[in-house]
Amino acid sequence: MKSLTFTIPLLFIILLSCGEESKKENSDVDKNGKLKVISVNYPLHYFAQVIGGDFVDAVYPIPTDVDPAYWNPDEKALIRFQSADLILLNGAGYAKWISKVSLSSSKLVNTSKSFSENYLDLKESTLHSHGPGGAHEHEGYAFTTWLNFENGVKQAELVKDALVKKIPNAKDQLNSNFNLLKDELISLHQKMTEVAKNLDGETLFTSHPVYQYLADAYKLKIISVHWEPGEMPDRVEWENLDNKLKKNPSKIMLWEDEPLPQIVERLEKQGVKIVVFNPCGNKPEKGNFMSLMNNNVLKLSQIIN
Repeated sequence: MKSLTFTIPLLFIILLSCGEESKKENSDVDKNGKLKVISVNYPLHYFAQVIGGDFVDAVYPIPTDVDPAYWNPDEKALIRFQSADLILLNGAGYAKWISKVSLSSSKLVNTSKSFSENYLDLKESTLHSHGPGGAHEHEGYAFTTWLNFENGVKQAELVKDALVKKIPNAKDQLNSNFNLLKDELISLHQKMTEVAKNLDGETLFTSHPVYQYLADAYKLKIISVHWEPGEMPDRVEWENLDNKLKKNPSKIMLWEDEPLPQIVERLEKQGVKIVVFNPCGNKPEKGNFMSLMNNNVLKLSQIIN
Protein backbone atom coordinates (compact mmCIF):
# COMPACT_ATOMS: atom_id res chain seq x y z
CA MET A 1 0.00 0.00 0.00
CA LYS A 2 1.36 3.38 -0.97
CA SER A 3 1.86 5.97 1.75
CA LEU A 4 0.30 9.38 1.32
CA THR A 5 2.67 12.24 0.68
CA PHE A 6 2.31 15.88 1.59
CA THR A 7 3.08 18.34 -1.20
CA ILE A 8 3.98 21.89 -0.24
CA PRO A 9 2.39 24.41 -2.64
CA LEU A 10 4.71 26.77 -4.47
CA LEU A 11 3.38 29.66 -2.41
CA PHE A 12 4.62 27.98 0.78
CA ILE A 13 8.06 27.46 -0.73
CA ILE A 14 8.21 31.15 -1.60
CA LEU A 15 7.15 32.04 1.93
CA LEU A 16 9.79 29.78 3.42
CA SER A 17 12.47 31.57 1.44
CA CYS A 18 11.51 34.99 2.77
CA GLY A 19 13.83 36.80 5.14
CA GLU A 20 13.25 36.82 8.88
CA GLU A 21 12.13 40.44 8.92
CA SER A 22 9.41 39.92 6.31
CA LYS A 23 8.13 36.92 8.28
CA LYS A 24 7.80 38.94 11.46
CA GLU A 25 6.05 41.79 9.66
CA ASN A 26 3.30 39.37 8.63
CA SER A 27 3.05 37.49 11.92
CA ASP A 28 1.50 37.95 15.34
CA VAL A 29 4.84 38.52 17.09
CA ASP A 30 4.34 39.16 20.80
CA LYS A 31 4.66 42.89 21.44
CA ASN A 32 5.10 42.38 25.19
CA GLY A 33 8.59 40.93 24.90
CA LYS A 34 7.57 37.40 25.85
CA LEU A 35 9.20 34.34 24.32
CA LYS A 36 6.95 33.08 21.55
CA VAL A 37 6.61 29.28 21.78
CA ILE A 38 4.59 27.22 19.30
CA SER A 39 3.78 23.51 19.57
CA VAL A 40 2.77 20.70 17.23
CA ASN A 41 0.27 19.23 19.68
CA TYR A 42 -1.70 20.16 22.76
CA PRO A 43 0.31 18.28 25.43
CA LEU A 44 3.43 20.26 24.50
CA HIS A 45 1.43 23.47 24.39
CA TYR A 46 0.17 22.72 27.90
CA PHE A 47 3.70 22.00 29.15
CA ALA A 48 4.92 25.29 27.67
CA GLN A 49 2.09 27.21 29.32
CA VAL A 50 2.61 25.66 32.76
CA ILE A 51 6.41 25.85 32.78
CA GLY A 52 6.77 29.15 30.95
CA GLY A 53 4.05 30.98 32.83
CA ASP A 54 4.20 34.75 32.35
CA PHE A 55 7.53 34.50 30.54
CA VAL A 56 6.09 32.95 27.37
CA ASP A 57 3.44 33.54 24.78
CA ALA A 58 2.34 29.94 24.09
CA VAL A 59 0.89 29.73 20.58
CA TYR A 60 -1.33 26.87 19.41
CA PRO A 61 -2.59 27.29 15.82
CA ILE A 62 -4.14 23.84 15.28
CA PRO A 63 -7.96 23.60 14.91
CA THR A 64 -9.67 21.46 17.52
CA ASP A 65 -11.53 19.30 14.98
CA VAL A 66 -8.41 17.64 13.51
CA ASP A 67 -5.76 15.19 14.68
CA PRO A 68 -2.61 17.31 15.13
CA ALA A 69 -0.45 14.33 14.13
CA TYR A 70 -1.85 14.48 10.59
CA TRP A 71 -2.67 18.18 10.35
CA ASN A 72 -0.96 20.22 7.61
CA PRO A 73 -0.50 23.98 8.11
CA ASP A 74 -1.97 26.58 5.80
CA GLU A 75 -0.14 29.77 4.83
CA LYS A 76 -1.10 31.65 7.99
CA ALA A 77 -0.10 28.81 10.28
CA LEU A 78 3.26 28.37 8.55
CA ILE A 79 4.05 32.04 9.10
CA ARG A 80 3.26 31.64 12.78
CA PHE A 81 5.70 28.74 13.03
CA GLN A 82 8.34 30.72 11.18
CA SER A 83 8.00 33.71 13.51
CA ALA A 84 8.17 31.71 16.76
CA ASP A 85 11.22 31.76 19.03
CA LEU A 86 10.83 28.05 19.88
CA ILE A 87 9.07 25.25 18.02
CA LEU A 88 8.21 22.28 20.22
CA LEU A 89 8.20 18.95 18.36
CA ASN A 90 6.93 15.65 19.66
CA GLY A 91 9.32 13.38 17.74
CA ALA A 92 8.56 9.72 16.88
CA GLY A 93 7.31 10.73 13.43
CA TYR A 94 4.67 13.11 14.76
CA ALA A 95 3.65 15.97 12.43
CA LYS A 96 5.48 14.72 9.34
CA TRP A 97 4.94 18.05 7.59
CA ILE A 98 7.85 19.47 9.61
CA SER A 99 10.32 17.49 7.48
CA LYS A 100 8.85 18.99 4.29
CA VAL A 101 9.56 22.62 5.14
CA SER A 102 12.57 24.72 6.05
CA LEU A 103 12.54 25.97 9.63
CA SER A 104 15.46 27.28 11.63
CA SER A 105 17.11 24.32 13.36
CA SER A 106 18.03 26.57 16.30
CA LYS A 107 14.33 26.93 17.10
CA LEU A 108 13.41 23.24 16.92
CA VAL A 109 13.14 21.18 20.11
CA ASN A 110 12.50 17.44 19.79
CA THR A 111 10.98 16.86 23.21
CA SER A 112 11.26 13.05 23.02
CA LYS A 113 14.91 13.03 22.02
CA SER A 114 16.07 11.63 25.38
CA PHE A 115 14.15 8.38 24.84
CA SER A 116 14.27 8.15 21.05
CA GLU A 117 15.98 4.76 21.26
CA ASN A 118 12.84 3.48 22.96
CA TYR A 119 10.31 4.60 20.34
CA LEU A 120 7.71 1.90 19.75
CA ASP A 121 7.28 0.50 16.24
CA LEU A 122 3.78 0.21 14.84
CA LYS A 123 2.89 -3.40 14.20
CA GLU A 124 0.76 -2.67 11.15
CA SER A 125 -0.08 -0.06 8.54
CA THR A 126 -3.75 0.57 7.75
CA LEU A 127 -5.17 3.29 5.51
CA HIS A 128 -8.26 5.01 6.88
CA SER A 129 -9.70 8.45 7.45
CA HIS A 130 -11.38 10.45 10.18
CA GLY A 131 -12.27 14.10 10.55
CA PRO A 132 -11.48 16.80 7.97
CA GLY A 133 -7.84 15.70 7.71
CA GLY A 134 -8.61 13.10 5.03
CA ALA A 135 -7.18 9.62 4.61
CA HIS A 136 -3.91 8.64 6.25
CA GLU A 137 -1.95 5.65 7.45
CA HIS A 138 -0.74 4.67 10.89
CA GLU A 139 2.79 3.51 10.13
CA GLY A 140 6.34 3.88 11.34
CA TYR A 141 6.53 4.75 15.04
CA ALA A 142 3.74 5.03 17.55
CA PHE A 143 3.71 8.68 18.57
CA THR A 144 1.41 9.28 21.54
CA THR A 145 4.55 9.16 23.67
CA TRP A 146 3.09 11.17 26.57
CA LEU A 147 0.66 8.33 27.46
CA ASN A 148 3.64 6.84 29.25
CA PHE A 149 3.53 9.52 31.92
CA GLU A 150 7.21 9.05 32.70
CA ASN A 151 7.86 9.98 29.07
CA GLY A 152 5.70 13.03 29.73
CA VAL A 153 8.09 14.06 32.51
CA LYS A 154 11.05 13.74 30.13
CA GLN A 155 9.30 15.75 27.43
CA ALA A 156 8.36 18.47 29.90
CA GLU A 157 11.95 18.59 31.14
CA LEU A 158 13.27 19.22 27.63
CA VAL A 159 10.68 21.99 27.25
CA LYS A 160 11.99 23.49 30.49
CA ASP A 161 15.62 23.19 29.39
CA ALA A 162 14.85 24.94 26.10
CA LEU A 163 13.07 27.77 27.92
CA VAL A 164 15.91 28.21 30.40
CA LYS A 165 18.37 28.47 27.53
CA LYS A 166 16.30 31.23 25.95
CA ILE A 167 15.39 33.00 29.20
CA PRO A 168 18.28 32.36 31.61
CA ASN A 169 17.23 35.14 33.98
CA ALA A 170 13.98 33.22 34.63
CA LYS A 171 15.75 29.95 35.44
CA ASP A 172 14.61 29.69 39.05
CA GLN A 173 10.95 30.27 38.27
CA LEU A 174 11.01 27.96 35.26
CA ASN A 175 12.58 25.20 37.34
CA SER A 176 10.00 25.73 40.07
CA ASN A 177 7.12 25.55 37.59
CA PHE A 178 8.58 22.41 36.02
CA ASN A 179 8.97 20.70 39.39
CA LEU A 180 5.29 21.26 40.17
CA LEU A 181 4.31 19.81 36.79
CA LYS A 182 6.71 16.91 37.30
CA ASP A 183 5.09 16.08 40.64
CA GLU A 184 1.66 15.99 38.98
CA LEU A 185 2.86 13.73 36.18
CA ILE A 186 4.57 11.36 38.63
CA SER A 187 1.35 11.20 40.66
CA LEU A 188 -0.54 10.38 37.47
CA HIS A 189 1.99 7.66 36.67
CA GLN A 190 1.54 6.14 40.12
CA LYS A 191 -2.25 6.15 39.78
CA MET A 192 -2.09 4.49 36.38
CA THR A 193 0.35 1.89 37.69
CA GLU A 194 -2.12 0.97 40.44
CA VAL A 195 -5.02 0.74 37.96
CA ALA A 196 -2.96 -1.55 35.75
CA LYS A 197 -2.26 -3.84 38.71
CA ASN A 198 -5.99 -4.09 39.38
CA LEU A 199 -6.62 -5.09 35.77
CA ASP A 200 -4.51 -8.15 36.55
CA GLY A 201 -3.59 -8.94 32.97
CA GLU A 202 -7.09 -8.51 31.53
CA THR A 203 -7.16 -7.81 27.79
CA LEU A 204 -8.36 -4.37 26.72
CA PHE A 205 -9.73 -3.63 23.28
CA THR A 206 -9.16 -0.15 21.87
CA SER A 207 -11.02 1.65 19.11
CA HIS A 208 -7.83 3.03 17.58
CA PRO A 209 -4.10 2.16 17.57
CA VAL A 210 -2.98 5.07 19.73
CA TYR A 211 -2.44 3.46 23.14
CA GLN A 212 0.89 1.71 22.54
CA TYR A 213 2.88 3.74 25.07
CA LEU A 214 0.14 3.36 27.66
CA ALA A 215 0.20 -0.42 27.15
CA ASP A 216 3.99 -0.64 27.16
CA ALA A 217 4.50 1.49 30.27
CA TYR A 218 1.80 -0.14 32.37
CA LYS A 219 2.08 -3.71 31.09
CA LEU A 220 -1.39 -3.77 29.52
CA LYS A 221 -2.51 -6.26 26.90
CA ILE A 222 -4.36 -4.36 24.19
CA ILE A 223 -5.95 -5.30 20.87
CA SER A 224 -6.77 -2.44 18.52
CA VAL A 225 -9.34 -1.97 15.78
CA HIS A 226 -9.81 1.09 13.53
CA TRP A 227 -13.21 2.44 14.52
CA GLU A 228 -14.35 6.05 14.69
CA PRO A 229 -16.67 7.23 17.48
CA GLY A 230 -19.03 8.96 15.03
CA GLU A 231 -19.29 6.12 12.50
CA MET A 232 -21.23 2.89 12.93
CA PRO A 233 -18.95 -0.04 12.01
CA ASP A 234 -20.15 -2.17 9.11
CA ARG A 235 -21.08 -5.85 9.25
CA VAL A 236 -17.56 -7.05 8.41
CA GLU A 237 -16.02 -4.91 11.15
CA TRP A 238 -18.45 -6.29 13.73
CA GLU A 239 -17.71 -9.84 12.59
CA ASN A 240 -13.97 -9.19 12.92
CA LEU A 241 -14.48 -7.84 16.44
CA ASP A 242 -16.63 -10.85 17.36
CA ASN A 243 -13.90 -13.23 16.18
CA LYS A 244 -11.24 -11.34 18.15
CA LEU A 245 -13.38 -11.36 21.28
CA LYS A 246 -13.84 -15.12 21.02
CA LYS A 247 -10.07 -15.58 20.95
CA ASN A 248 -9.36 -12.81 23.48
CA PRO A 249 -12.31 -12.31 25.84
CA SER A 250 -12.55 -8.75 27.15
CA LYS A 251 -15.00 -6.64 29.13
CA ILE A 252 -13.47 -3.22 28.37
CA MET A 253 -12.90 -1.15 25.24
CA LEU A 254 -11.03 2.17 25.30
CA TRP A 255 -12.23 4.97 23.03
CA GLU A 256 -10.68 8.31 22.16
CA ASP A 257 -14.08 9.96 22.38
CA GLU A 258 -17.69 9.04 23.21
CA PRO A 259 -18.98 6.63 20.53
CA LEU A 260 -22.46 6.62 19.01
CA PRO A 261 -25.21 5.31 21.35
CA GLN A 262 -25.91 2.40 19.00
CA ILE A 263 -22.25 1.36 19.21
CA VAL A 264 -22.37 1.49 23.00
CA GLU A 265 -25.60 -0.53 23.05
CA ARG A 266 -24.26 -3.26 20.81
CA LEU A 267 -20.98 -3.54 22.71
CA GLU A 268 -22.80 -3.76 26.02
CA LYS A 269 -24.95 -6.60 24.67
CA GLN A 270 -21.65 -8.42 24.10
CA GLY A 271 -20.60 -7.69 27.66
CA VAL A 272 -18.11 -4.99 26.67
CA LYS A 273 -18.17 -1.65 28.49
CA ILE A 274 -16.69 1.45 26.91
CA VAL A 275 -14.23 3.77 28.65
CA VAL A 276 -13.39 7.10 27.04
CA PHE A 277 -9.64 7.45 27.52
CA ASN A 278 -8.85 10.58 25.53
CA PRO A 279 -5.18 10.74 24.43
CA CYS A 280 -5.55 14.54 24.49
CA GLY A 281 -3.49 15.14 21.36
CA ASN A 282 -5.64 18.20 20.74
CA LYS A 283 -7.07 20.83 23.04
CA PRO A 284 -10.12 19.54 24.97
CA GLU A 285 -13.41 21.41 25.04
CA LYS A 286 -13.27 21.51 28.83
CA GLY A 287 -10.43 21.31 31.31
CA ASN A 288 -6.79 20.86 30.43
CA PHE A 289 -4.24 18.11 29.84
CA MET A 290 -3.81 17.23 33.49
CA SER A 291 -7.48 17.25 34.44
CA LEU A 292 -8.35 15.17 31.39
CA MET A 293 -5.63 12.59 32.07
CA ASN A 294 -6.65 12.26 35.70
CA ASN A 295 -10.24 11.79 34.56
CA ASN A 296 -9.14 9.11 32.08
CA VAL A 297 -7.40 7.13 34.80
CA LEU A 298 -10.30 7.61 37.21
CA LYS A 299 -12.88 6.31 34.72
CA LEU A 300 -10.78 3.24 33.97
CA SER A 301 -10.35 2.64 37.69
CA GLN A 302 -14.07 2.91 38.34
CA ILE A 303 -15.07 0.44 35.67
CA ILE A 304 -12.77 -2.31 36.95
CA ASN A 305 -13.75 -1.89 40.62
